[in-house]
Amino acid sequence: MTERLNQLLHDEADRLEIPPVAAVDVLGRGRVLRRRRRAGSFVLAAALVVLVGTGGVVAYDRLSRDSTPQLSDAAAYEQHGVWMADGALHIGNNSVEIEGAINAVYYTAAGVVVRTGETGDDEIDPQDGHLSLVRPDGSVSPLGPRLDDVEPGTSPDSPLIAFARPVGSDFEAVVWNVETDELVAAVPFDRPRVTWHGWAAPPVSLSGDHVYVSAERHVLAVNFRTGASKPLAGSPGGRWEVIAGGNWADERSGEVVVRTLEGQELLTVPVETNWAETALSPDGRFVVVAPESDGSAGDATPSLHDVTTGASRELPGDQGPLGWTPDGHALQLSGDKVLSCTAIEQECSTVAEVDDPKSVRLADAYYGS
Repeated sequence: MTERLNQLLHDEADRLEIPPVAAVDVLGRGRVLRRRRRAGSFVLAAALVVLVGTGGVVAYDRLSRDSTPQLSDAAAYEQHGVWMADGALHIGNNSVEIEGAINAVYYTAAGVVVRTGETGDDEIDPQDGHLSLVRPDGSVSPLGPRLDDVEPGTSPDSPLIAFARPVGSDFEAVVWNVETDELVAAVPFDRPRVTWHGWAAPPVSLSGDHVYVSAERHVLAVNFRTGASKPLAGSPGGRWEVIAGGNWADERSGEVVVRTLEGQELLTVPVETNWAETALSPDGRFVVVAPESDGSAGDATPSLHDVTTGASRELPGDQGPLGWTPDGHALQLSGDKVLSCTAIEQECSTVAEVDDPKSVRLADAYYGS
């Protein structure tokens, strides 16, 4: 980058005041509002922000690491994940400086899909809504799709991204291969009753050969290989379902039940309050349960659970927002260090030191709306 652009980035970063919001500080808000906002939260820290310019990548540099031996780019991506700091996107071993406002980042098997440009308008300007693939080695390629104000789904074990879009009076589920930048499928489905009035199409999740479309009365499972679709058994609908890694976190009154998408119950977490906000790790191995405040109880402490073993721990507020790596390591900020930790045992390694801890945004962490 030029010296002038560097100075602009730093000047703009100095003016940003976006303090992290601990999970306990956001309990008690309306479910529909939080679900709408989670387009920018549990899905890969859509609140990640970079600063000036439009479109394109300026440069990337190898991050310095004190630990040895050096992990390969692919292993570092899996174990160290992605975060924002000091005006750059950090992916595993590498740092990428991107021009434009990053409003979301999504994990895939090929790397992270970065979404830049404005969202929330009825029509997205042709210069906005860009998608780019940032690979573990730091290389970047633009992607063909432009996303209107919709929420896509990805999976860390797949090179695909899925999203819904209007087609006439109905919708279609679109699946795109980000590795080859090619359309895989576009499967039409009947227009469901949708409570997500702020979006141009229903939000979706992606797992295996299915795109899961959140609607009012049910979640529609669309098989993009065969074109067949059917409701997800047992889903009450009316919200954005929490689906990741082949698992589904079903939020009920007084409990959270994690089950496979085939219906096998894996874990039940009792909740003292009526409801809880949940987030699955990208690989589906862990679930964060944050009880909602009902106005009569004190602050409820979020907890982290291993879906397979049932082991759990509380998430104290001094840990700050908890992020994730593709393989289920927990990302934490401690002072000026970004840590990658085993989720339950909390055995941590330092993956980076940052100049400005206030600029850090961890992938899959909640920083408020």
